[in-house]
Amino acid sequence: MAYLPDDLPLPNTDELDTRVWWEHCAKKELVIQQCAKCKTFRHPPMPVCFNCHSFDFTWTPVEGRGTVHSFTVAHHPVHASLRDRGPYNIVIVDLPHAGVRMIGNAIDVKNDELYVGMPLALTWETRGGVTMPQWKRAT
Repeated sequence: MAYLPDDLPLPNTDELDTRVWWEHCAKKELVIQQCAKCKTFRHPPMPVCFNCHSFDFTWTPVEGRGTVHSFTVAHHPVHASLRDRGPYNIVIVDLPHAGVRMIGNAIDVKNDELYVGMPLALTWETRGGVTMPQWKRAT
């Protein structure tokens, strides 16, 4: 069973600033925007570098390994489709190779086993034609 239910609304994968990121996700490639001028990584994707204000960037492949920066366990569903899925976790993952954080779910970890600093590895979940990054316990 997928971690996320089929009737949960999907992210908009056609927005100008994020479209290319979602295209890479569809190929199961983790890329992060990197400023072409100052080399600062930024996520989520955005049109301008927060560090030097350049509009020039590249999509840089990064390693799909990180650690739990923070997490929460949701007991009250934020959407009706999650009513029978709770409690479920939401993790913020530090990607040390890029210096950014991503949000997802730790899909193979019991909620009471999660801890700050826990090593995680990228995995992918596809629903409704959209491939999304998720996280599993790193081995």
